[in-house]
Amino acid sequence: MNGRLDIDGRSAGQRLGSTLARMLVVFVAMQVLFSVLLFASYLIPVELIVDNVHDAGIVFDEQTTWEWMIPGAHSTREDNYTDDLMLGEAVFEGTGDRLQDAFRNSIREGRTSTRSATQNIG
Repeated sequence: MNGRLDIDGRSAGQRLGSTLARMLVVFVAMQVLFSVLLFASYLIPVELIVDNVHDAGIVFDEQTTWEWMIPGAHSTREDNYTDDLMLGEAVFEGTGDRLQDAFRNSIREGRTSTRSATQNIG
């Protein structure tokens, strides 16, 4: 930082700036990639997923107790909460606007349960 140059002719500040710029480019590229993949997942027809979600709903109804990964540690109890959210999202047919459906917060809209979603499946 005292003006000395390294072997490649750049100062420490220049190397830091270059590294931060590369990290920013990678971060933005990852955000774009994940957004494209999320959008692509909403292009899968719901009809292909419904039977699997229905089967999972039956399993959820049968399970009443869950094991503790670490006895007494509440945060380690297996409870299917996340599975329930994700399966409920999987059978949501959407508004017709795939882009909007992929990026909105469905939990705020009250669609949080597979049980309610699978009740409407034949």
